[in-house]
Amino acid sequence: MIEMPLTEWIGYGASALILISMMMASVLKLRVINLLGSILFVAYGIIIQAYPVVFMNGCIAVVNVWYIVHIRNEGHKAWHVLEVCSGQAFIQAFFKKNKKALRMQLPAFTPGEVQFGACWVLIKGMRIAGIFCGKYEGDHTLMVQADFISKDFQDLNMQGFMYSRDNIQQLKDKGLTRLVAQPQSQEHKRYLEDMHFVAVEGGLVSGRECLPLMHRNI
Repeated sequence: MIEMPLTEWIGYGASALILISMMMASVLKLRVINLLGSILFVAYGIIIQAYPVVFMNGCIAVVNVWYIVHIRNEGHKAWHVLEVCSGQAFIQAFFKKNKKALRMQLPAFTPGEVQFGACWVLIKGMRIAGIFCGKYEGDHTLMVQADFISKDFQDLNMQGFMYSRDNIQQLKDKGLTRLVAQPQSQEHKRYLEDMHFVAVEGGLVSGRECLPLMHRNI
């Protein structure tokens, strides 16, 4: 077995993190992993007294921190939520473009077989970033059928956009007082719990994992 000094392990580790960061489709993950790699390179440069390495990677670390903060803050700026007609062609085009991600997050959801009673889209720079659709069950209840953020925008911390105070008001303005949703996986159930949904007492369970119907008042 080849033995290497700790210094070399740090250098190889930093290089590996930089390489891994370049493979990330998510810009946020790229920046975070690249930040860790640059910090390791700073430590490596200090140990071997290679101060140009320290300077360059220190600057890269600062740039990465700036972009990470910018990405997180961007999730709360320049967004618009619009109510739309669910039958419009661009809604179906959005579902088609995100078919694979939708299947992973909402495996039981089939856009072509669902008739929505209400639909809102999250707009960012004239692009659809997310969608929230459901059907009415009675006068004051909405069964949530799709609550989804496009993969291109998932870094921006906008999951659950319709549950913010301003957007909940749009639901109230429609006369809604209650939302109901059927979890499609354990991960989806945890997400609904984060959005303040609770299991319907005595409600039916559904799916392979026998997950209970959930609801929340608004």
